[in-house]
Amino acid sequence: MARFCHRCLALAGLSGVRCQRATVAVLLGAAIALLSASPARGAEPPTEIQALILKAGNTEDDDVRLDLLKQLQSRPDLDKQLKSDVDRMVAFVDRWQHDKSLWSWYQREIRKTADYNFGLSADSPLAPIASFYRGRMLFWVTNEYGNIIGYHDQRRRLLDKAVEEFQAAARAFPENRIARMYLGQAIPCEREYPGVEDAPDWAVYQRENLERLTDLVEWWIDNRLKENGEYGGAWDDDCEMWRHWVPVMIAFEHPKITQAQAFFSNALLSQDYMKGGYTNHLYDVEHTAEPTTDTITPMMHLAPDDPVWQKRARRLAELMEALWTGRNDRGQLQFKSTYFNFQRVDPDPVKACDTPYHPVAIPPALLLWLRTGDEQLGKLFTDWMDTWVDATARAEGGKPAGVIPAAIHWPDGVCKGPGENWWDPRHHNEPRLYQWPAAMSKMTDTLLLTYHMTGNEKYLQPLRSMAAMRLKWLKSEKGDGTHFPERPEGCFAEMSPVPFFAEPGQPAGPIMHREAYREIGDPAAIAWKDKTFVVERRGGYPWAQGFFGRNDTSPLPIRIERGGKETTLSFYVGDDLKGRAERIQSILLRVVLFDARDEEGMEVTFNGVALPLLVRDPEWKDPQIFSPRPQPPSGGNGNYRVNPQQHLLRLDFTVTPQSCILGENAVTILVPESTGPDQGTVQLEKLELHVRYSEE
Repeated sequence: MARFCHRCLALAGLSGVRCQRATVAVLLGAAIALLSASPARGAEPPTEIQALILKAGNTEDDDVRLDLLKQLQSRPDLDKQLKSDVDRMVAFVDRWQHDKSLWSWYQREIRKTADYNFGLSADSPLAPIASFYRGRMLFWVTNEYGNIIGYHDQRRRLLDKAVEEFQAAARAFPENRIARMYLGQAIPCEREYPGVEDAPDWAVYQRENLERLTDLVEWWIDNRLKENGEYGGAWDDDCEMWRHWVPVMIAFEHPKITQAQAFFSNALLSQDYMKGGYTNHLYDVEHTAEPTTDTITPMMHLAPDDPVWQKRARRLAELMEALWTGRNDRGQLQFKSTYFNFQRVDPDPVKACDTPYHPVAIPPALLLWLRTGDEQLGKLFTDWMDTWVDATARAEGGKPAGVIPAAIHWPDGVCKGPGENWWDPRHHNEPRLYQWPAAMSKMTDTLLLTYHMTGNEKYLQPLRSMAAMRLKWLKSEKGDGTHFPERPEGCFAEMSPVPFFAEPGQPAGPIMHREAYREIGDPAAIAWKDKTFVVERRGGYPWAQGFFGRNDTSPLPIRIERGGKETTLSFYVGDDLKGRAERIQSILLRVVLFDARDEEGMEVTFNGVALPLLVRDPEWKDPQIFSPRPQPPSGGNGNYRVNPQQHLLRLDFTVTPQSCILGENAVTILVPESTGPDQGTVQLEKLELHVRYSEE
């Protein structure tokens, strides 16, 4: 993926509106193909007026553009219509640069019409400049609102129009790199971070990552932090920026960033609407929690012993106990509504739900409990978690027993919101925000913390029951033609990071293959393409994901004893090979061994069918097998060289389509005794099923 330097992100001004959405905007822009065009040929040489307009459009600096437009505005030779257009554009760019709110003054019109009326004449030479700003507005608004970015039709309505606007700007102003950046043309990074000699690749990339993040954070502090503490995206959105500062701000001591965060946090909490220790805006918990959670939480990491921040954290627990929660009809503690502020709880019965999102209201208080072990806090939070443990265990309202519900209704305590289905509470105007399993990690994190603080394993039971259901469902797929289960019985399948798919008229294949295919593209596009199905190898991990991308539990490599028992391995096949036998050209099972003799014997069965040996290659080399050394981290340039001294044995076996199952397949391997006294072992490095289709 192309890199974007801190300078071009800053020039684009993306982080001014909801920083977590901003990065997505750049990544989305990088995926759109650039349709560039040169200025019209045969055009007359530019006049002084045309030259000023061209310079104003080509510059990447909005302040410079404003100055150039003011120069144009001051010219006495403008005709009446152009003078009016220039006046309007000067007023717009001036507001763009200096309005206290970076974006809210235009978002309503953009959301409603997918347009912004600059009031220019139909053939105005300033139209491409308007297109440049209109494209940015469309992108920013799209990525600001979950009920736009989360829905395909809404998203495309704005983004397709944005592409048209940027294309118009790029045609008129070919030197404007920002317009082309939104269309996918990356701006090379100007600053390099050379690695220390002999440092491993992962350390070099990790350091570069941290340094570039620091550059970005410092740019915003130096260029966008206002005297009153805002950054320009409105208080309740600016507060979210710290979430992306964590790797630098929390993991390292960086006085400048720490000071900026403390300044911002204190400034926001001193606003009139925050005087009660929580917002006075009456809205849903995901949004009302941000001004406190995103200001106090970072300070509970940076200054955990400061009594001011401890008091602010404790205030949230006080509000939870005295106002936001109560005893339901079952005698259990729960939140009374999804909508509340520091003064009252919304009495609307449609909104009367406790959800997995509600922990976002109290992270500072949870941190205070973690650090101090305060008994009063512990009593409050364990009482609340008891409610969720009990609700998880119940089969109710269509929800299976053992699944954390999407909502607990107030005051009856039923595991279902006002919506028709238990997994879709329908208590908020942006349904997907609270639809199961949204925010599930917030509830599971709170349950895990409660277990950590109490040592009581009942708080782990919801995690264990859902994990067991998920595992059982995965293991239950035997290619018997059963389609993917519908909700709610199949709810646990939604714990996958990618939704399932099933081809029309075809049984659902193994979920991991379904997910992989969905990520690649349209299943129909790869239905008859050659494929390789593999048993996963452990060892190594992608440097970009670090520890969380590790692969320590996969079956291979594995040692097999000569003259020992059969070794059985299972792997999934995502194509219905038996049903497509007429189109199969060949299927072979490839076995790659380390520490094997050239003449090594091997008996292999595939779903109980003995396989004939097709190829024996004792000279096989594989640059991605490093035995006897451990597997290194993946990443870098991927340029692994073949070791000429490497000694591997490759055995290819013929497999018939009739012996293959859509789903889990069993392979047994038996290595016979050798003639020598030292039997020893061989190491199975790779096990792959290579499928080749014939042309129609």
